[in-house]
Amino acid sequence: AHTKRVVMVMKLYIMLIRILHFVEPSLLASTSHRVIELTLSHGLCFASPVAFAVYGQVLSSIENYELAVRLGGIALKLVEKSEFSLFKSGVFSGVYQYVFWINTPFQMIVDSHLIGHRVGQQCGDVISSTLNLGLSLGTKYVAGHCLDNLRGKYQTIAVKLRSQKIELSFSHLAYAHSQICVLIEGLEWLDQHSCKWEAMYNLPGEMSIIANAKKGNDKLAILQMQKANLLVRTFLFRRFDEASVRETIMTNLFSEKKMHLRTLFLFAIFFEGLISFELARRAEGEEGSKWIAKGEVVLEKMKHWNEQCAWNFENKFLLLSAERKSILGDFDEAASLYARSIKSAHDHKFIHEEAIAAELAGVFFHRLGHSAKSYELLLHSQKCFERWGASAVARRVGTFINSKFGSGFVHFGTGVDDVLTSFLSLDKDFTSKRKGHNEIG
Repeated sequence: AHTKRVVMVMKLYIMLIRILHFVEPSLLASTSHRVIELTLSHGLCFASPVAFAVYGQVLSSIENYELAVRLGGIALKLVEKSEFSLFKSGVFSGVYQYVFWINTPFQMIVDSHLIGHRVGQQCGDVISSTLNLGLSLGTKYVAGHCLDNLRGKYQTIAVKLRSQKIELSFSHLAYAHSQICVLIEGLEWLDQHSCKWEAMYNLPGEMSIIANAKKGNDKLAILQMQKANLLVRTFLFRRFDEASVRETIMTNLFSEKKMHLRTLFLFAIFFEGLISFELARRAEGEEGSKWIAKGEVVLEKMKHWNEQCAWNFENKFLLLSAERKSILGDFDEAASLYARSIKSAHDHKFIHEEAIAAELAGVFFHRLGHSAKSYELLLHSQKCFERWGASAVARRVGTFINSKFGSGFVHFGTGVDDVLTSFLSLDKDFTSKRKGHNEIG
């Protein structure tokens, strides 16, 4: 039996672990390891599943994925027992978001977080229940779910949390709502509607969230979220020349830090790679080589993750590979990789990444002078962005199409199968072609 002292120490460690998630994740390793030591010395107790889950999260951050998954699995099995069920919701949030992304499709992670949310409600674990709900929405965003639906859900939940005076996760939900509004309405939404939304619902706008975070306990988490959102906006709105973007890529690469990765940060790393290769395309000499090297860091990670879970990472790995081959002048291989990336994203239901791949392939063919193929792919990209709900991004692609082709260009394609069939059968003898323009739009 556990002594009262051990039980008290365990309770303190559990409270500390919850706080450290938001304040100082670097201390989670030593804290969870201490709980595991106590478990080995005194036997299983209520805190043991949490310790296994958190230490699995730590191992995932240092790329020991096999052991991380094993510990995560142990934690999930333990919380199925009645004596450990009180922490089931918390274990679900940690294991599925920070560990099982390496072997579980994002769409299934969404479902698991919703289970964690319901379990937390049933056992009165408000913190973990709310966290699971927020993580389910964040993973839906990363997986390409409809942005219009997500905007409504984020707004409803944020308003509810504010009315109930539940501050945990509130800033994250409000910031995620802002990001989705930008993708739907455009960057001007931040100036034209953010303040109105703040006044109407008594919820903070994006600048208020960041300012408050710098004074609060969740500063690190919010600033990481800010950088992740900035990377997505930079690429989707083609804002490559902003100094803040270059600084984020140069000095704060998610991919070069040993951090606790979750689905939003995985999404950000993908965009780091895309932006790095585009900046390499725009640069010359040593600077270009520097950006290629940064893109290759991301590419190597995607290659490794693709070997672990092709469902989540195959299309991303293929697209980054295509961009690299395009920059290096291997047009034959690049064309094949673009096509395979589009098809992989389509097959795995990542509509937003299908749109990204189709646009980059369209730009690639436009550089090579294949106007019909370029037009077909760009139009397909625009339609995919519209289906995702990113209306502002779709308008940008439409503007690019009109600038390059005008309004009288004839298009005969009817869907993704036609796009891919004609794409794959296209003569790949591009090596005699000149690159042409080296920049996206």
